[in-house]
Amino acid sequence: MKTITTLTLCLAMLGGCASSSDANPKPTADNTTTVIRVKVLGTKMQPDPVETRIRELEKDGKLKVWGVRESWPLQFDIEGSAPTIAEVQGLNKTPDHPAVSELVHGRKVYWDGHTGKQTDRAGVSHDS
Repeated sequence: MKTITTLTLCLAMLGGCASSSDANPKPTADNTTTVIRVKVLGTKMQPDPVETRIRELEKDGKLKVWGVRESWPLQFDIEGSAPTIAEVQGLNKTPDHPAVSELVHGRKVYWDGHTGKQTDRAGVSHDS
């Protein structure tokens, strides 16, 4: 009898958690922003305006820096919103530097700035 009561209580608590209105949060401005991950080249200028701006945006929480390659110029793997990425890429005006891609089918798109290949998290290619 104790086991049945305990089991019933556990199932009732589990059912109460699953039916919470927080299970499907309403979209807000923060979680509807499309995030893009790209590689960005720095410049050969000192101090590097690309690196400076990336560090400022990272400090403000608008960018996430996944990695930095200590090449010349520096290469940054960054993730952020399309307008923020476009701002950073606009600081480096080299011809081999691609523009930010548009959102493909409403999915988060990852763009390798050197190869120009785009994929989503499932690995589906979205090359144009």
